[in-house]
Amino acid sequence: MQEALRASDAHWRGLFARLSEDFIVGEAIRDAAGRITDWRYLDVNAAWGELVGVDPTAARGRTIREVFPGIEDDWVNEFADVVDTGHPVTFTRQVGSLRRWYQGSAFPLGPEQFGVVFLDVTARIEADARRDALLELGDRLRDLDTVATLQPGRRRDPRS
Repeated sequence: MQEALRASDAHWRGLFARLSEDFIVGEAIRDAAGRITDWRYLDVNAAWGELVGVDPTAARGRTIREVFPGIEDDWVNEFADVVDTGHPVTFTRQVGSLRRWYQGSAFPLGPEQFGVVFLDVTARIEADARRDALLELGDRLRDLDTVATLQPGRRRDPRS
């Protein structure tokens, strides 16, 4: 029985380590009033470390606020909701200090614990923003009716 348990643990640990998606196992930290105010990294995979530029062994056992000082509160609050409600969530959110966007899913794992699987979607978000800006520029250009209005620094003559 012990051997089967070790083999199963080795199998799941190997799968966790080989995932190309970033994976976190976190544990909620509550204040004296019982409100979740932070969370601790219980485990992270190598893909997570490569993505965020933090050695996974340096993150384990530390809180998100220690690993990423100034992290947006949404990174704590949304995962707190997962723990408190037991309902999974999906998200697309930026870590401002890293200037990176992430998309993923968070789900309950047990009492006070949750898992998160996510990917870096910065390139997609930036491409979408460029596309939207070009569409807006195209709309503005389409509405112009003379060459003079296209020239920078020249005011449109209301008589033309």
